[in-house]
Amino acid sequence: MRARALTRSPRSSLPAVAPQRLATTARLFLDLVAVPMLLRALFEVNLKVLDPEIDAHVARSVAFFLAACRNGGVS
Repeated sequence: MRARALTRSPRSSLPAVAPQRLATTARLFLDLVAVPMLLRALFEVNLKVLDPEIDAHVARSVAFFLAACRNGGVS
């Protein structure tokens, strides 16, 4: 699975993807990237409104998340 690939890759030197922190890191990723859009989709009457926002949201959130991983901000 993806988690196994991360722990075996050169990125495994990041503390955030160390095996003992992987569950926390995955939860934070979901909270930051996936959950906000899922909640918006649940309450939005017209889902076409979300289409233009998804790419920008993912790009910003993933960049922030990866910066936190690289700088020890995920624990």
